[in-house]
Amino acid sequence: MSTSNSNHGATINKEEIIPEESFPEWFKSKQQSLTNKDGSKISTEEIGLMIGLNYSTFRKFIYNQRTTKKRDFIIAVCAVMGCDRDDTNKALKLYGFPELDEYYRRDEIIWDLLVANPGTPVSVAQINEALDAGGYSPLDIHNHRNKEQTQDKPQVPFKLVRRHFQCTIEGIGRSSDTDSFLDLLYDVDCYYNMRTCFEYLSGGRRFELCIQHEEPHSDLSENIWQTGIRRRICPKRKKYIVYTYPTEEQESELYEYDRIDDTGAFRECFLEIEKKEREEKKRLCDTVNDTRNYGSRISAKVIDSELHIFCEMYNSDIPELSEYYLMDFCGGEYTLYVLNQSCFMQMDLSAEKYEQIYGKQPAFRLLHIRKTMDDAFCTKADLLNAPVLDRYSSEEEIEDSAYEARDIGTFETYGENAITKLRLKAYRKMKAQTDDMMSKLKTGTAHICNRELLCDAADRLIAAYFGLPDIENNEAGYSAAQFQDAFELGLRTVDEIGAFLQKNGSLKINEVLSLQESEGAESYV
Repeated sequence: MSTSNSNHGATINKEEIIPEESFPEWFKSKQQSLTNKDGSKISTEEIGLMIGLNYSTFRKFIYNQRTTKKRDFIIAVCAVMGCDRDDTNKALKLYGFPELDEYYRRDEIIWDLLVANPGTPVSVAQINEALDAGGYSPLDIHNHRNKEQTQDKPQVPFKLVRRHFQCTIEGIGRSSDTDSFLDLLYDVDCYYNMRTCFEYLSGGRRFELCIQHEEPHSDLSENIWQTGIRRRICPKRKKYIVYTYPTEEQESELYEYDRIDDTGAFRECFLEIEKKEREEKKRLCDTVNDTRNYGSRISAKVIDSELHIFCEMYNSDIPELSEYYLMDFCGGEYTLYVLNQSCFMQMDLSAEKYEQIYGKQPAFRLLHIRKTMDDAFCTKADLLNAPVLDRYSSEEEIEDSAYEARDIGTFETYGENAITKLRLKAYRKMKAQTDDMMSKLKTGTAHICNRELLCDAADRLIAAYFGLPDIENNEAGYSAAQFQDAFELGLRTVDEIGAFLQKNGSLKINEVLSLQESEGAESYV
Protein backbone atom coordinates (compact mmCIF):
# COMPACT_ATOMS: atom_id res chain seq x y z
CA MET A 1 0.00 0.00 0.00
CA SER A 2 1.36 3.47 -0.86
CA THR A 3 0.27 7.08 -0.13
CA SER A 4 1.55 10.38 -1.46
CA ASN A 5 1.85 13.82 0.12
CA SER A 6 1.57 16.33 -2.74
CA ASN A 7 1.98 19.39 -0.45
CA HIS A 8 5.58 18.54 0.23
CA GLY A 9 6.31 16.93 -3.11
CA ALA A 10 7.26 13.63 -1.48
CA THR A 11 5.91 10.10 -1.71
CA ILE A 12 5.75 7.84 1.30
CA ASN A 13 5.64 4.11 0.58
CA LYS A 14 4.33 1.72 3.16
CA GLU A 15 4.44 -2.03 2.58
CA GLU A 16 2.23 -4.46 4.38
CA ILE A 17 4.29 -7.30 5.80
CA ILE A 18 2.43 -10.51 5.15
CA PRO A 19 3.71 -13.36 7.29
CA GLU A 20 4.93 -16.36 5.34
CA GLU A 21 2.58 -19.30 5.29
CA SER A 22 3.64 -22.11 7.61
CA PHE A 23 3.78 -25.74 6.51
CA PRO A 24 0.83 -26.78 8.75
CA GLU A 25 -1.25 -23.97 7.22
CA TRP A 26 -0.25 -25.03 3.73
CA PHE A 27 -1.15 -28.66 4.47
CA LYS A 28 -4.53 -27.70 5.90
CA SER A 29 -5.43 -25.59 2.87
CA LYS A 30 -4.53 -28.42 0.49
CA GLN A 31 -6.40 -30.96 2.58
CA GLN A 32 -9.59 -28.90 2.30
CA SER A 33 -9.75 -29.57 -1.44
CA LEU A 34 -9.42 -33.35 -1.12
CA THR A 35 -12.56 -35.46 -1.18
CA ASN A 36 -13.35 -39.16 -1.24
CA LYS A 37 -15.48 -40.78 -3.94
CA ASP A 38 -18.55 -40.30 -1.77
CA GLY A 39 -17.83 -36.58 -1.46
CA SER A 40 -16.59 -36.67 2.14
CA LYS A 41 -13.41 -34.86 3.11
CA ILE A 42 -10.18 -36.88 3.31
CA SER A 43 -8.92 -36.93 6.87
CA THR A 44 -5.39 -36.46 8.13
CA GLU A 45 -5.40 -40.09 9.21
CA GLU A 46 -6.29 -41.25 5.68
CA ILE A 47 -3.44 -39.25 4.16
CA GLY A 48 -1.05 -40.75 6.70
CA LEU A 49 -2.17 -44.27 5.83
CA MET A 50 -1.63 -43.53 2.13
CA ILE A 51 2.09 -43.10 2.79
CA GLY A 52 2.26 -45.92 5.35
CA LEU A 53 2.29 -44.05 8.67
CA ASN A 54 -0.11 -44.26 11.59
CA TYR A 55 -2.15 -41.22 12.58
CA SER A 56 -0.16 -40.33 15.69
CA THR A 57 3.25 -40.29 13.98
CA PHE A 58 1.97 -38.61 10.82
CA ARG A 59 0.17 -35.83 12.71
CA LYS A 60 3.27 -35.00 14.77
CA PHE A 61 5.35 -34.54 11.63
CA ILE A 62 2.70 -32.45 9.87
CA TYR A 63 2.04 -30.07 12.76
CA ASN A 64 5.69 -29.74 13.82
CA GLN A 65 5.29 -31.55 17.12
CA ARG A 66 8.19 -33.59 15.81
CA THR A 67 10.40 -32.62 12.87
CA THR A 68 11.18 -35.24 10.26
CA LYS A 69 14.60 -35.35 8.63
CA LYS A 70 13.20 -37.27 5.69
CA ARG A 71 12.77 -35.08 2.61
CA ASP A 72 10.99 -37.99 0.91
CA PHE A 73 8.25 -37.73 3.57
CA ILE A 74 7.18 -34.32 2.21
CA ILE A 75 7.42 -35.56 -1.38
CA ALA A 76 5.20 -38.56 -0.55
CA VAL A 77 2.62 -36.34 1.20
CA CYS A 78 2.47 -34.00 -1.80
CA ALA A 79 2.22 -36.89 -4.28
CA VAL A 80 -0.74 -38.64 -2.60
CA MET A 81 -2.51 -35.27 -2.26
CA GLY A 82 -2.22 -34.69 -6.03
CA CYS A 83 0.10 -31.69 -5.74
CA ASP A 84 1.89 -30.47 -8.84
CA ARG A 85 5.58 -29.63 -9.12
CA ASP A 86 5.20 -26.04 -7.89
CA ASP A 87 3.14 -27.00 -4.84
CA THR A 88 5.63 -29.73 -3.99
CA ASN A 89 8.53 -27.31 -4.21
CA LYS A 90 6.64 -24.85 -2.01
CA ALA A 91 5.96 -27.54 0.61
CA LEU A 92 9.61 -28.63 0.61
CA LYS A 93 10.73 -25.04 1.03
CA LEU A 94 8.28 -24.37 3.87
CA TYR A 95 9.51 -27.44 5.72
CA GLY A 96 13.16 -26.45 5.19
CA PHE A 97 14.16 -28.95 2.50
CA PRO A 98 15.75 -28.31 -0.93
CA GLU A 99 13.31 -28.06 -3.81
CA LEU A 100 13.14 -30.72 -6.54
CA ASP A 101 16.19 -30.57 -8.81
CA GLU A 102 15.23 -31.46 -12.37
CA TYR A 103 18.90 -32.14 -13.21
CA TYR A 104 19.28 -34.75 -10.44
CA ARG A 105 17.99 -37.92 -12.07
CA ARG A 106 16.16 -39.29 -8.99
CA ASP A 107 14.33 -35.98 -8.48
CA GLU A 108 13.65 -35.80 -12.22
CA ILE A 109 11.81 -39.14 -12.11
CA ILE A 110 9.56 -37.82 -9.32
CA TRP A 111 9.22 -34.47 -11.15
CA ASP A 112 7.97 -36.24 -14.30
CA LEU A 113 5.31 -38.19 -12.36
CA LEU A 114 3.97 -35.01 -10.78
CA VAL A 115 3.88 -33.18 -14.11
CA ALA A 116 2.36 -36.06 -16.12
CA ASN A 117 -1.06 -35.93 -14.41
CA PRO A 118 -1.47 -32.58 -12.63
CA GLY A 119 -4.06 -32.69 -9.88
CA THR A 120 -4.14 -36.50 -9.87
CA PRO A 121 -2.84 -38.29 -6.76
CA VAL A 122 0.32 -40.35 -7.30
CA SER A 123 0.75 -43.28 -4.92
CA VAL A 124 3.95 -44.14 -3.09
CA ALA A 125 3.96 -47.47 -4.95
CA GLN A 126 3.90 -45.67 -8.33
CA ILE A 127 6.85 -43.50 -7.36
CA ASN A 128 8.82 -46.45 -5.98
CA GLU A 129 8.18 -48.46 -9.13
CA ALA A 130 9.47 -45.61 -11.31
CA LEU A 131 12.50 -45.10 -9.05
CA ASP A 132 13.25 -48.81 -9.12
CA ALA A 133 13.06 -48.87 -12.93
CA GLY A 134 15.60 -46.05 -12.99
CA GLY A 135 17.93 -47.88 -10.60
CA TYR A 136 17.22 -45.68 -7.56
CA SER A 137 16.20 -46.52 -4.01
CA PRO A 138 12.51 -46.12 -3.04
CA LEU A 139 11.12 -43.22 -1.05
CA ASP A 140 12.67 -43.05 2.42
CA ILE A 141 9.66 -41.87 4.41
CA HIS A 142 10.26 -42.97 8.00
CA ASN A 143 12.74 -45.08 9.94
CA HIS A 144 10.05 -47.19 11.58
CA ARG A 145 7.33 -49.09 9.80
CA ASN A 146 3.84 -49.80 11.05
CA LYS A 147 3.45 -52.91 13.15
CA GLU A 148 1.06 -54.22 10.52
CA GLN A 149 3.80 -54.01 7.94
CA THR A 150 6.44 -55.78 9.99
CA GLN A 151 4.46 -58.65 11.47
CA ASP A 152 5.33 -60.99 8.61
CA LYS A 153 8.94 -59.82 8.35
CA PRO A 154 11.33 -62.02 10.34
CA GLN A 155 13.85 -59.98 12.31
CA VAL A 156 16.99 -61.85 11.26
CA PRO A 157 20.40 -60.28 11.84
CA PHE A 158 22.60 -60.46 8.73
CA LYS A 159 26.37 -60.09 8.83
CA LEU A 160 28.09 -59.07 5.59
CA VAL A 161 31.07 -61.36 4.97
CA ARG A 162 31.88 -60.81 1.27
CA ARG A 163 30.92 -58.63 -1.64
CA HIS A 164 31.97 -58.73 -5.26
CA PHE A 165 31.04 -57.38 -8.67
CA GLN A 166 30.92 -59.51 -11.76
CA CYS A 167 31.20 -56.97 -14.54
CA THR A 168 31.78 -58.85 -17.75
CA ILE A 169 33.00 -57.27 -20.96
CA GLU A 170 30.72 -58.81 -23.53
CA GLY A 171 33.05 -59.03 -26.46
CA ILE A 172 32.71 -55.64 -28.20
CA GLY A 173 36.43 -55.15 -28.65
CA ARG A 174 37.98 -51.72 -28.82
CA SER A 175 41.42 -52.90 -29.83
CA SER A 176 40.55 -54.32 -33.27
CA ASP A 177 37.76 -53.82 -35.83
CA THR A 178 36.60 -50.73 -33.95
CA ASP A 179 34.87 -49.43 -37.07
CA SER A 180 32.50 -52.38 -37.42
CA PHE A 181 29.65 -50.95 -35.30
CA LEU A 182 30.45 -47.42 -34.09
CA ASP A 183 27.03 -46.82 -32.57
CA LEU A 184 27.46 -49.58 -29.95
CA LEU A 185 31.15 -49.09 -29.23
CA TYR A 186 30.83 -46.67 -26.29
CA ASP A 187 27.28 -47.47 -25.17
CA VAL A 188 27.88 -48.65 -21.60
CA ASP A 189 24.59 -50.55 -21.47
CA CYS A 190 25.70 -52.62 -24.45
CA TYR A 191 29.31 -53.03 -23.37
CA TYR A 192 29.08 -54.12 -19.74
CA ASN A 193 26.94 -56.74 -18.04
CA MET A 194 26.82 -56.26 -14.27
CA ARG A 195 26.03 -58.83 -11.61
CA THR A 196 26.46 -57.57 -8.06
CA CYS A 197 26.69 -60.12 -5.24
CA PHE A 198 26.92 -59.81 -1.46
CA GLU A 199 27.27 -62.74 0.91
CA TYR A 200 25.80 -62.74 4.43
CA LEU A 201 25.83 -64.96 7.51
CA SER A 202 22.75 -65.37 9.66
CA GLY A 203 21.58 -68.05 12.05
CA GLY A 204 24.42 -70.35 11.08
CA ARG A 205 23.56 -70.21 7.37
CA ARG A 206 25.30 -68.47 4.50
CA PHE A 207 23.29 -66.48 1.94
CA GLU A 208 24.39 -65.10 -1.42
CA LEU A 209 22.26 -62.15 -2.57
CA CYS A 210 22.65 -61.08 -6.19
CA ILE A 211 21.23 -58.40 -8.43
CA GLN A 212 21.58 -59.24 -12.09
CA HIS A 213 20.07 -57.98 -15.31
CA GLU A 214 18.60 -60.57 -17.62
CA GLU A 215 17.96 -60.22 -21.33
CA PRO A 216 14.27 -60.38 -22.25
CA HIS A 217 13.55 -63.08 -24.83
CA SER A 218 17.24 -63.92 -24.98
CA ASP A 219 18.47 -66.38 -27.55
CA LEU A 220 21.78 -68.09 -26.87
CA SER A 221 22.45 -68.20 -30.60
CA GLU A 222 22.50 -64.39 -30.82
CA ASN A 223 25.82 -62.62 -31.32
CA ILE A 224 26.89 -59.58 -29.31
CA TRP A 225 25.69 -57.13 -31.96
CA GLN A 226 22.19 -58.59 -32.06
CA THR A 227 22.14 -58.54 -28.27
CA GLY A 228 23.20 -54.87 -28.22
CA ILE A 229 20.37 -53.87 -30.55
CA ARG A 230 17.83 -56.01 -28.68
CA ARG A 231 18.75 -54.23 -25.42
CA ARG A 232 17.70 -50.95 -26.97
CA ILE A 233 14.39 -52.46 -28.07
CA CYS A 234 13.70 -54.39 -24.86
CA PRO A 235 15.63 -53.16 -21.79
CA LYS A 236 17.10 -55.76 -19.47
CA ARG A 237 15.01 -57.00 -16.53
CA LYS A 238 16.35 -56.64 -13.02
CA LYS A 239 16.28 -59.81 -10.92
CA TYR A 240 16.79 -60.14 -7.16
CA ILE A 241 18.23 -63.56 -6.38
CA VAL A 242 18.64 -65.22 -2.98
CA TYR A 243 20.75 -68.37 -2.80
CA THR A 244 21.07 -70.23 0.51
CA TYR A 245 24.12 -72.46 0.76
CA PRO A 246 23.48 -76.06 1.84
CA THR A 247 24.38 -77.41 5.28
CA GLU A 248 24.57 -80.93 6.64
CA GLU A 249 20.97 -80.65 7.79
CA GLN A 250 19.44 -78.55 5.01
CA GLU A 251 19.59 -78.48 1.22
CA SER A 252 20.39 -75.36 -0.78
CA GLU A 253 17.57 -73.01 -1.74
CA LEU A 254 17.22 -70.57 -4.63
CA TYR A 255 14.63 -67.81 -4.98
CA GLU A 256 14.19 -65.14 -7.66
CA TYR A 257 12.16 -61.94 -7.32
CA ASP A 258 11.17 -59.26 -9.83
CA ARG A 259 10.55 -56.55 -7.22
CA ILE A 260 12.66 -55.55 -4.26
CA ASP A 261 9.57 -55.22 -2.06
CA ASP A 262 8.94 -58.96 -2.51
CA THR A 263 12.29 -59.97 -0.98
CA GLY A 264 10.98 -59.79 2.59
CA ALA A 265 13.70 -59.97 5.24
CA PHE A 266 16.39 -59.34 2.63
CA ARG A 267 14.96 -56.02 1.43
CA GLU A 268 17.37 -53.81 3.40
CA CYS A 269 20.28 -55.95 2.22
CA PHE A 270 19.23 -55.51 -1.41
CA LEU A 271 18.92 -51.76 -0.92
CA GLU A 272 22.56 -51.71 0.18
CA ILE A 273 23.53 -53.84 -2.82
CA GLU A 274 21.69 -51.47 -5.16
CA LYS A 275 23.58 -48.53 -3.67
CA LYS A 276 26.92 -50.22 -4.37
CA GLU A 277 25.74 -51.22 -7.83
CA ARG A 278 24.94 -47.57 -8.67
CA GLU A 279 28.35 -46.49 -7.40
CA GLU A 280 30.08 -49.08 -9.56
CA LYS A 281 28.06 -48.18 -12.65
CA LYS A 282 28.79 -44.49 -12.09
CA ARG A 283 32.51 -45.29 -11.97
CA LEU A 284 32.27 -47.17 -15.27
CA CYS A 285 30.22 -44.39 -16.90
CA ASP A 286 32.60 -41.68 -15.68
CA THR A 287 35.51 -43.63 -17.17
CA VAL A 288 33.78 -43.79 -20.56
CA ASN A 289 32.95 -40.07 -20.36
CA ASP A 290 36.61 -39.00 -20.48
CA THR A 291 38.75 -39.48 -23.60
CA ARG A 292 41.82 -39.07 -21.38
CA ASN A 293 41.28 -42.73 -20.47
CA TYR A 294 41.53 -43.76 -24.13
CA GLY A 295 44.07 -41.37 -25.62
CA SER A 296 41.91 -40.74 -28.69
CA ARG A 297 38.52 -41.81 -30.08
CA ILE A 298 36.61 -41.42 -33.33
CA SER A 299 33.00 -42.02 -34.35
CA ALA A 300 30.19 -40.85 -36.64
CA LYS A 301 26.59 -39.95 -35.92
CA VAL A 302 23.54 -38.11 -37.22
CA ILE A 303 22.80 -35.10 -35.01
CA ASP A 304 19.83 -32.88 -35.81
CA SER A 305 19.52 -34.43 -39.30
CA GLU A 306 23.19 -33.75 -40.16
CA LEU A 307 25.85 -36.43 -40.49
CA HIS A 308 28.90 -35.76 -38.33
CA ILE A 309 32.28 -37.46 -38.20
CA PHE A 310 34.10 -36.49 -35.02
CA CYS A 311 37.25 -37.46 -33.19
CA GLU A 312 38.74 -36.35 -29.89
CA MET A 313 42.14 -36.70 -28.26
CA TYR A 314 43.77 -35.54 -25.06
CA ASN A 315 46.70 -33.14 -25.16
CA SER A 316 49.27 -35.50 -23.68
CA ASP A 317 52.17 -33.32 -24.89
CA ILE A 318 51.40 -30.79 -22.14
CA PRO A 319 48.99 -32.65 -19.85
CA GLU A 320 49.27 -29.88 -17.26
CA LEU A 321 47.06 -27.75 -19.50
CA SER A 322 44.26 -30.33 -19.18
CA GLU A 323 43.15 -29.69 -22.77
CA TYR A 324 41.15 -31.80 -25.18
CA TYR A 325 41.08 -31.47 -28.97
CA LEU A 326 37.82 -32.36 -30.73
CA MET A 327 37.45 -32.20 -34.50
CA ASP A 328 33.97 -32.25 -36.03
CA PHE A 329 33.38 -32.71 -39.77
CA CYS A 330 29.92 -31.74 -41.01
CA GLY A 331 28.60 -30.17 -44.20
CA GLY A 332 32.04 -30.21 -45.76
CA GLU A 333 33.55 -28.14 -42.93
CA TYR A 334 36.25 -29.19 -40.47
CA THR A 335 36.16 -27.53 -37.05
CA LEU A 336 38.74 -28.06 -34.33
CA TYR A 337 37.65 -27.27 -30.79
CA VAL A 338 40.02 -26.83 -27.88
CA LEU A 339 38.09 -27.85 -24.76
CA ASN A 340 38.66 -27.90 -21.03
CA GLN A 341 36.76 -31.17 -20.68
CA SER A 342 36.01 -34.24 -22.76
CA CYS A 343 32.89 -33.82 -24.91
CA PHE A 344 33.11 -36.97 -27.04
CA MET A 345 30.22 -38.70 -25.27
CA GLN A 346 27.98 -35.66 -25.71
CA MET A 347 28.43 -36.18 -29.44
CA ASP A 348 28.22 -39.97 -29.32
CA LEU A 349 25.07 -40.35 -27.19
CA SER A 350 21.67 -38.86 -27.81
CA ALA A 351 20.83 -35.84 -25.64
CA GLU A 352 18.25 -37.88 -23.71
CA LYS A 353 20.66 -40.76 -23.10
CA TYR A 354 23.46 -38.43 -22.02
CA GLU A 355 21.27 -36.62 -19.51
CA GLN A 356 19.90 -39.91 -18.19
CA ILE A 357 23.43 -41.11 -17.39
CA TYR A 358 25.34 -37.92 -16.61
CA GLY A 359 22.71 -35.35 -15.73
CA LYS A 360 22.55 -31.80 -17.05
CA GLN A 361 24.33 -31.39 -20.35
CA PRO A 362 26.88 -28.57 -20.71
CA ALA A 363 26.26 -25.90 -23.31
CA PHE A 364 28.72 -27.40 -25.81
CA ARG A 365 25.91 -29.16 -27.63
CA LEU A 366 24.52 -25.76 -28.68
CA LEU A 367 27.85 -24.75 -30.15
CA HIS A 368 29.22 -27.73 -32.01
CA ILE A 369 26.63 -27.99 -34.78
CA ARG A 370 28.25 -25.68 -37.32
CA LYS A 371 27.83 -22.59 -35.17
CA THR A 372 30.29 -19.72 -35.11
CA MET A 373 31.35 -18.14 -31.86
CA ASP A 374 29.62 -14.88 -32.82
CA ASP A 375 26.39 -16.56 -34.00
CA ALA A 376 23.37 -14.74 -32.57
CA PHE A 377 21.78 -18.13 -31.90
CA CYS A 378 24.33 -18.71 -29.13
CA THR A 379 23.69 -16.49 -26.16
CA LYS A 380 26.38 -14.97 -23.99
CA ALA A 381 25.41 -17.35 -21.21
CA ASP A 382 25.93 -20.29 -23.58
CA LEU A 383 29.44 -19.10 -24.36
CA LEU A 384 30.33 -18.54 -20.72
CA ASN A 385 29.10 -21.99 -19.70
CA ALA A 386 30.61 -23.84 -22.64
CA PRO A 387 33.88 -25.75 -22.21
CA VAL A 388 35.23 -24.30 -25.49
CA LEU A 389 38.57 -22.52 -25.06
CA ASP A 390 39.28 -21.94 -28.77
CA ARG A 391 37.97 -23.07 -32.14
CA TYR A 392 39.48 -23.12 -35.62
CA SER A 393 38.14 -23.83 -39.10
CA SER A 394 41.48 -24.07 -40.91
CA GLU A 395 45.23 -24.25 -40.47
CA GLU A 396 45.42 -20.58 -41.42
CA GLU A 397 43.25 -19.62 -38.46
CA ILE A 398 45.56 -21.51 -36.11
CA GLU A 399 48.66 -19.85 -37.60
CA ASP A 400 47.04 -16.40 -37.32
CA SER A 401 46.22 -17.07 -33.68
CA ALA A 402 49.94 -16.98 -32.90
CA TYR A 403 49.75 -13.18 -33.15
CA GLU A 404 46.89 -12.90 -30.66
CA ALA A 405 47.57 -12.08 -27.03
CA ARG A 406 46.42 -15.15 -25.13
CA ASP A 407 46.85 -15.95 -21.48
CA ILE A 408 48.22 -19.48 -21.30
CA GLY A 409 49.53 -19.14 -17.76
CA THR A 410 52.82 -20.62 -16.69
CA PHE A 411 53.09 -22.73 -19.85
CA GLU A 412 53.10 -19.84 -22.33
CA THR A 413 56.13 -19.86 -24.65
CA TYR A 414 55.85 -17.01 -27.15
CA GLY A 415 59.35 -17.64 -28.47
CA GLU A 416 58.70 -21.10 -29.86
CA ASN A 417 54.94 -20.75 -30.33
CA ALA A 418 54.57 -24.18 -28.76
CA ILE A 419 50.84 -23.88 -28.26
CA THR A 420 50.27 -22.96 -31.92
CA LYS A 421 52.45 -25.83 -33.11
CA LEU A 422 50.55 -28.30 -30.93
CA ARG A 423 47.23 -27.17 -32.34
CA LEU A 424 48.49 -27.32 -35.91
CA LYS A 425 49.75 -30.82 -35.20
CA ALA A 426 46.39 -31.82 -33.74
CA TYR A 427 44.45 -30.29 -36.64
CA ARG A 428 46.48 -32.11 -39.30
CA LYS A 429 46.45 -35.44 -37.49
CA MET A 430 42.74 -35.36 -36.70
CA LYS A 431 41.78 -34.17 -40.20
CA ALA A 432 43.66 -37.16 -41.61
CA GLN A 433 41.81 -39.48 -39.21
CA THR A 434 38.50 -37.89 -40.18
CA ASP A 435 39.24 -38.25 -43.91
CA ASP A 436 40.21 -41.89 -43.39
CA MET A 437 36.94 -42.58 -41.52
CA MET A 438 34.99 -40.78 -44.25
CA SER A 439 36.60 -42.98 -46.90
CA LYS A 440 35.80 -46.12 -44.90
CA LEU A 441 32.17 -45.11 -44.40
CA LYS A 442 31.77 -44.38 -48.11
CA THR A 443 33.26 -47.72 -49.17
CA GLY A 444 31.44 -49.76 -46.52
CA THR A 445 34.54 -50.80 -44.57
CA ALA A 446 33.34 -48.84 -41.53
CA HIS A 447 29.81 -48.65 -40.20
CA ILE A 448 27.74 -46.54 -37.83
CA CYS A 449 25.30 -49.47 -37.53
CA ASN A 450 26.31 -52.63 -39.39
CA ARG A 451 23.28 -54.50 -40.69
CA GLU A 452 25.40 -57.43 -41.88
CA LEU A 453 26.47 -58.25 -38.31
CA LEU A 454 22.83 -58.90 -37.38
CA CYS A 455 22.87 -61.85 -39.80
CA ASP A 456 19.53 -63.54 -40.51
CA ALA A 457 17.79 -61.53 -37.77
CA ALA A 458 18.58 -58.18 -39.43
CA ASP A 459 15.20 -57.31 -40.95
CA ARG A 460 13.29 -58.56 -37.90
CA LEU A 461 15.43 -56.50 -35.50
CA ILE A 462 15.38 -53.40 -37.73
CA ALA A 463 11.57 -53.54 -37.89
CA ALA A 464 11.37 -53.79 -34.08
CA TYR A 465 13.97 -51.02 -33.79
CA PHE A 466 11.68 -48.62 -35.64
CA GLY A 467 8.56 -49.93 -33.89
CA LEU A 468 7.19 -51.69 -36.97
CA PRO A 469 5.50 -55.10 -37.12
CA ASP A 470 7.18 -55.86 -40.43
CA ILE A 471 9.88 -54.09 -42.42
CA GLU A 472 8.24 -55.02 -45.74
CA ASN A 473 4.60 -54.24 -44.94
CA ASN A 474 4.27 -51.05 -42.93
CA GLU A 475 2.22 -47.86 -42.87
CA ALA A 476 5.20 -45.51 -42.58
CA GLY A 477 5.52 -45.14 -46.36
CA TYR A 478 9.19 -46.12 -46.67
CA SER A 479 10.59 -49.17 -48.41
CA ALA A 480 12.51 -51.96 -46.69
CA ALA A 481 15.70 -50.68 -48.35
CA GLN A 482 15.11 -47.19 -46.91
CA PHE A 483 14.66 -48.59 -43.41
CA GLN A 484 17.88 -50.56 -43.84
CA ASP A 485 19.76 -47.45 -44.97
CA ALA A 486 18.24 -45.44 -42.10
CA PHE A 487 19.38 -48.08 -39.63
CA GLU A 488 22.93 -47.95 -41.01
CA LEU A 489 22.89 -44.17 -40.45
CA GLY A 490 22.01 -44.80 -36.79
CA LEU A 491 18.58 -43.16 -37.04
CA ARG A 492 16.17 -44.26 -34.31
CA THR A 493 12.63 -43.24 -35.29
CA VAL A 494 10.42 -42.87 -38.36
CA ASP A 495 10.28 -39.11 -37.71
CA GLU A 496 14.08 -38.94 -37.83
CA ILE A 497 14.03 -40.66 -41.22
CA GLY A 498 11.66 -38.03 -42.63
CA ALA A 499 13.67 -35.12 -41.23
CA PHE A 500 16.96 -36.52 -42.54
CA LEU A 501 15.53 -37.17 -46.01
CA GLN A 502 14.10 -33.68 -46.22
CA LYS A 503 17.45 -32.13 -45.31
CA ASN A 504 19.80 -34.42 -47.27
CA GLY A 505 17.72 -35.96 -50.06
CA SER A 506 19.17 -39.44 -49.48
CA LEU A 507 19.57 -42.08 -46.79
CA LYS A 508 22.71 -43.64 -48.24
CA ILE A 509 25.86 -42.77 -46.31
CA ASN A 510 28.13 -42.66 -49.37
CA GLU A 511 25.81 -40.26 -51.20
CA VAL A 512 25.43 -37.96 -48.17
CA LEU A 513 29.19 -37.83 -47.56
CA SER A 514 29.94 -37.26 -51.26
CA LEU A 515 27.51 -34.33 -51.21
CA GLN A 516 29.18 -32.92 -48.10
CA GLU A 517 32.60 -33.19 -49.73
CA SER A 518 31.39 -31.30 -52.78
CA GLU A 519 29.82 -28.62 -50.58
CA GLY A 520 33.10 -28.26 -48.73
CA ALA A 521 35.04 -27.96 -51.98
CA GLU A 522 32.69 -25.26 -53.31
CA SER A 523 32.96 -23.39 -50.01
CA TYR A 524 36.76 -23.52 -50.16
CA VAL A 525 36.80 -22.15 -53.72
